[in-house]
Parts: sequence; structure tokens; C-alpha cells
Amino acid sequence: MFTGIGALFGILGSGINRGISIYENKQQAGIDKERRTDEYEAAKLNASKDSLIASYDHDKSIGANVSVWVANIRALVRPAITAYAFLFCSFIYFTIDIETKKILAIVMFELLNTVVAWWFADRFKK
Repeated sequence: MFTGIGALFGILGSGINRGISIYENKQQAGIDKERRTDEYEAAKLNASKDSLIASYDHDKSIGANVSVWVANIRALVRPAITAYAFLFCSFIYFTIDIETKKILAIVMFELLNTVVAWWFADRFKK
């Protein structure tokens, strides 16, 4: 009789120990997954930062060996496109009828939003 009770406690203790081990392994797997996710996000940020720095360095190198006229024209590209977009959208807005304004208003605002965001936004990849 006592032998059976000992075996029963042995099986019960082994089952509890195995259950705790499975629980700990699941907890560790969750922690490892979270750590890998954090490392992946950090690597993405570093890659984006490196890309941005390389882009700025490239821009500096383009203007290094050019004439003043070329550098000035290059510097005017974004402001010229922005002014053109505002003038173009204003011209369209004031020369079309009311029904067409309703249809094109969303498209024109999206165009202006894109141009202004391009002008003021960073070239940082998200």
C-alpha cells in the first residue's frame, strides 16, 4: 500500500514539475520574442538613420564642384514646384464651376498637402 502511495506522489510531483517547466518555457519564449522585436525595431531605426545621413552627405557632395548658377538653380527647385502647385490649384479653383469644385477640392487639397509635406518634411523613411 505504501509503495503505491509513493509511486502516486512521485507521478504527481513529476507532473507538477513538468507543468511548471512548460509554463516557464512559454514565459521565456514570450520574453525572447519581445526582445527580438525590440532588436528588429532598433535595427530598422539605425538603418533609416544611416540612410538619412548618407542622403545628406550625397547632397553635400553634389553641390561641392558645381558653379554658383547650378547651385542656385538646384536650390530653387523645391520652392518653384511649391509655388507652381499653389498657383495651379488656385487657378483651377477660381476658374471652374461649383459642381466641379466639389469634385476636385479633395484632389487639389491632397496635391497641396503632398507638395507642402515634401517641402517641409524630412526624407526620413518610416
